[in-house]
Amino acid sequence: MQPQIFRQSGKWIMFILMIASLFCLNAIINTLADNGVDLAILIGVLIVLQVCLALFYQLTITVTEETVSFRMGIGLIRKSYRICDIQSCNAVQNNLFLGLGIHYFMGGVLYNVSGRKAIELHFKNRSKVVRIGTDRPEEIAKLINLLINR
Repeated sequence: MQPQIFRQSGKWIMFILMIASLFCLNAIINTLADNGVDLAILIGVLIVLQVCLALFYQLTITVTEETVSFRMGIGLIRKSYRICDIQSCNAVQNNLFLGLGIHYFMGGVLYNVSGRKAIELHFKNRSKVVRIGTDRPEEIAKLINLLINR
């Protein structure tokens, strides 16, 4: 089986971070003649915004015969799970409070860059689940469950 690759673009994250970056850049231009400390802080904020943009602009899920892996943005944030460790995979819809980014929730951890749809991985040896955001949760869940049941 060829690796199956599923990409999700973080449109809202990119939009929000680009708007914030433009406001920050505008503030930098207006502060150039003023206080150097304010300028340093604004440049630091702009750098943080651009790093966040590089880390969260996209989420890529790769499914092979042995693993389910994903990477966010340029790939500094990545995880891989062995198919033999996964008990089941479900297509789920996150509530609005779970939002975007990487964070823990009551049942596990969420990795998401856009939208509310996700796959939820249940593991054989742990109670916490992993949710990975995607535009095509039903298709990915079906593929993973086929690989689990082989």
